[in-house]
Amino acid sequence: MAAVLVFMVLFTGSGTSIASVQRSIDRAHTIQFQSTLVLERDGHVIELSTAQSWADRELGARLDVQALGMPLAQFWLPYQGQPILVDHTHRAVMPMALPDTLNPRELLRLDPASLVRQIGRFAGDIQPIAVDESTSPTLVPGNNHGDTDNLRGFRLSAASMGLSDDSMLELWVDITTLRLTRVYARVPSGKNEMVVWTLDQFKWDEPFDVGKLMLDIPTDYERIDPLVIPMPGEQPLTRTLARLAKLDNGRFPTTQMLAWESLVKILTVSLRSSSSWSSLPEPLNSERGQREALGDVIAGGLFCLQLHDAGAKPEYFGKEVHFGDQQPLLRWQQRDGRTRQINGKLEWQTLP
Repeated sequence: MAAVLVFMVLFTGSGTSIASVQRSIDRAHTIQFQSTLVLERDGHVIELSTAQSWADRELGARLDVQALGMPLAQFWLPYQGQPILVDHTHRAVMPMALPDTLNPRELLRLDPASLVRQIGRFAGDIQPIAVDESTSPTLVPGNNHGDTDNLRGFRLSAASMGLSDDSMLELWVDITTLRLTRVYARVPSGKNEMVVWTLDQFKWDEPFDVGKLMLDIPTDYERIDPLVIPMPGEQPLTRTLARLAKLDNGRFPTTQMLAWESLVKILTVSLRSSSSWSSLPEPLNSERGQREALGDVIAGGLFCLQLHDAGAKPEYFGKEVHFGDQQPLLRWQQRDGRTRQINGKLEWQTLP
């Protein structure tokens, strides 16, 4: 899901056009990168997770996630075959059951062919920035150990992506290759809380052992029931919104990036509790509850992305609307010209 945020940016700048970046990325056969998720709360910094990603245009993708320095999970997503989730916390192996009509590439959108389709998803106000204007710590002069002469930075306005005013996103491109080198984002996750998300260590078309795409599963891990991904649609989205409102005192995710923000919230709640299922709040206090929640988050998030892909012009008002409110929470335009919407009571309506 991290990749979705990266490529939702339309930008122009001196010598750097959307078309040239698209062409450059679309020629890539493999990609590797690292992502880091940090929670800032009341002046304290908590590293939630780090992840390493590998993807090959033809074979598939792998994502390894660590939390608090310990292995958390691994995803193996072959483009021909059954995806697998390895849960290191509970020493379990869980296959992923997808709807027949869902392309496996849509789950992570990590490979170059999938990533390039995300570029230009949102058109917004893009401000070119210099290295010394960056808020990313490693790009501040004196802290960066790499060559910044060939970097061009762009800052996306919060309003253009439906983010709150104190959100920001920076994207950095190497002008010699026209490919990404770094992404840095800050998004509120609650009162006096900020999620800081960084993607870096990009490697484009550098050879890596194909074995990296396979999982070395310990023989003593328990094989459990599949993680069923529902068909993307209104029902899994409704269930996800209900769960998130219950976890966050009636507040919904605040931005259009529902899947990403929902995963952050679930991960944050889980890490604040112990490893015991029973200590987690409902509906995350059982293996089945977490499995169903994760499946719905993925399907609901994919549904929102499909609305963008279809040109339905979705509008989301999670910042203003709370659970139980009558006002529309999400609305979009159907092919017949009518408006479809869900309100804060999680009631669906079709308007003339």
